[in-house]
Amino acid sequence: MTVTRRYDLWWSYKDPEQNALFDSWIELGEGFYEAIIENPIPLKLAHLKALRKSSLAIDFYVWASYRLYNLNQSKQKTLFLPLLILQHQLGSDFNRKIDFQRAIAQAIGKVKVVFPHLDCDFDREGLTLRAGILPLADPDRQAVFAGTPNRATRTRQALEARRFDEETLLRVRAMAPGVGHPCSIPSVL
Repeated sequence: MTVTRRYDLWWSYKDPEQNALFDSWIELGEGFYEAIIENPIPLKLAHLKALRKSSLAIDFYVWASYRLYNLNQSKQKTLFLPLLILQHQLGSDFNRKIDFQRAIAQAIGKVKVVFPHLDCDFDREGLTLRAGILPLADPDRQAVFAGTPNRATRTRQALEARRFDEETLLRVRAMAPGVGHPCSIPSVL
């Protein structure tokens, strides 16, 4: 697949901070654009920025996001990848299995800091990834998936826990006659 149709780059690998006289630009090819649009990977830019100092952590984050999306779509609960297959997919620069194992364990730890809902286990045998929340999921859907109350439930619980004194209730009823209770939740009284 051709990634670009045209480009004009005024950038030096030897001096990446240099100021250029002209702006650089890249025009993506139609096929590449269509492939991106048809196969999106849900990522959160803030997560990528936090992981920017670790290319393996970024690779794992993108890989895990893509795999989570596929797991959720296929209604599968788990995916297990043996260490050797994971290494071929993510760590081609590592000559020794033990070096990759250490590096990927650190990368997974970094990813779990920025994406704490990631549900995976890593050991000497490989990686087990469980279906779950995607990085860009709606916070309410995340809460439901994680087993915590959503926004509406949290609001109702907060209102039910509130106690109003008689003076406040009288003032609210005077401001909004016919409303009954200010929170429309009888247990608040």
